[in-house]
Amino acid sequence: MSATFGEPTVRPQGGAHLWEASWITSLPDPAPGSAAVRERLRQIAGTLVPHTSGRKPFTFLAAGEHAASAFTPDTLARLRALKRARDPRGTFRSNFPVLAVSGGGRGGRSGRS
Repeated sequence: MSATFGEPTVRPQGGAHLWEASWITSLPDPAPGSAAVRERLRQIAGTLVPHTSGRKPFTFLAAGEHAASAFTPDTLARLRALKRARDPRGTFRSNFPVLAVSGGGRGGRSGRS
């Protein structure tokens, strides 16, 4: 990936486009053969199950999901301790708070931490 960003380009968005096989997961649903494509993607996902944790990358969480969906309990506890120690005012925020939500409020200045 670093080579892609380091290459000169004439495109206004720079060299941030990667030509890799992973793009298949973001294809729109093609009309002809879409059922076959969906079935094949289900097969691929099923094959990969033994090699996955069942967790999502933190940046891929959807509305209503929490940091606990991305991290193991031990990792989340360490992140929460670090957040409380190093960012008590909630300066650094994300859409999905690392600190537990309690009492309807969400930590940090803007309600996110």
